[in-house]
Amino acid sequence: MIENIAWENILATATDLSVVCEIYDADAVPSDDGFDPNDAIGCFAAVSGISFEGVSYTRLVKKFGTVNRKLGPESNTASVEFANLDNQISNFEFDNGFEGLIKVIRLISRSESVSLDLSQILFTGRCQKPASGSKMSLSITADWILGGLDVQVPRRKFTKEDQDGRVSTDPEFEGFLFIPQYGTTSYSVRVKRGGIAGFFGFKKTVQKTLAWSSFSDLDANKCVPLILGMSQILGTHIGYEDVGSYIKLRTAFCDGPIFGFQNVRSLDARMPLNMLAYAESNGLVGAANGDDPTWAAPGYYSRTANIRGEAINSAVDEVEPAPEIAAVIIAMLMTIPDDSGDWILNDEWSDNAAAHEWFLLTSDDYFKLDENWLEASDFAETFNYNAGLIIDRSLTDFLFITEG
Repeated sequence: MIENIAWENILATATDLSVVCEIYDADAVPSDDGFDPNDAIGCFAAVSGISFEGVSYTRLVKKFGTVNRKLGPESNTASVEFANLDNQISNFEFDNGFEGLIKVIRLISRSESVSLDLSQILFTGRCQKPASGSKMSLSITADWILGGLDVQVPRRKFTKEDQDGRVSTDPEFEGFLFIPQYGTTSYSVRVKRGGIAGFFGFKKTVQKTLAWSSFSDLDANKCVPLILGMSQILGTHIGYEDVGSYIKLRTAFCDGPIFGFQNVRSLDARMPLNMLAYAESNGLVGAANGDDPTWAAPGYYSRTANIRGEAINSAVDEVEPAPEIAAVIIAMLMTIPDDSGDWILNDEWSDNAAAHEWFLLTSDDYFKLDENWLEASDFAETFNYNAGLIIDRSLTDFLFITEG
């Protein structure tokens, strides 16, 4: 639906409508008024004599292809076939390289479009690498600006490699390189004495030594969870060591940074957590995430929210697996709008779906869109709508009873 009445009137009455094509730098983003052809590195049309916003359009368009609008395994695309009789478009390709550039296809009235708002953008996308060309023409196809809808969410798995190629000695290393640790622990037991003394029930204290090694539940096929809002999940043991009467463990929960943990607990009532030997890391970057190098599976685990703790009451004379650890995660730190609708409140957490979508679209880890590509006011309106109460408890009293 067109809400611009002036442009709607132009569409209803004008007989001199033309489609034009503008090419912008790869890092170009729309201003509040949209794309301005004065900022373009190339403006092209199918006929001569077209001018808009003080810019003359070069007659190089041979044919506009169909704008395909779809969302699914395939994304929106649009193609433009440029004439190449005098090698102008070939020279443009050699000088700038179409691949990655922003293509805008715009509809204007040659006589009445006197400002940006008196035009209509039919398509905006990122140019593909030219697949074929000739002395006569060059066809350029562009994908919708989101391009790949195959962005991986969550962004990483519990693999030993860092997806950005960082080495394990880098504090910002995000892989999970488990190195087994070994040791021994000594403990005392009371046993019967031999001979006649044992017959009469006499006992003696004997020192025993138990060898232990560290274990891990890491699985390279398992994703590091991304928690948007609040969620209760099971942790994944990065490493644990049964050192006798307790198990030292380091347990990962999700991608960070997060706001924090609540109700962290062992699911085995026989082996609760010793909260006096407990620490949390909220998934900050690099060394800021903290570490205790004496603990099981030492490392900063950059951007991985994890806990270090002890599960007590382990049997001294046998090696036992670490109990499952559950927690309520309050995550993920993101940007939310202020009271004016401006998306400027950083490092907040939210359970609002509008904030989650804003985060995914603008995050460098996911769709990488500049905020100017989004209608901030629309997102803020949706955010405020989602934040509204479904039940207004101020109007009356509510009584909840058990069914039956």
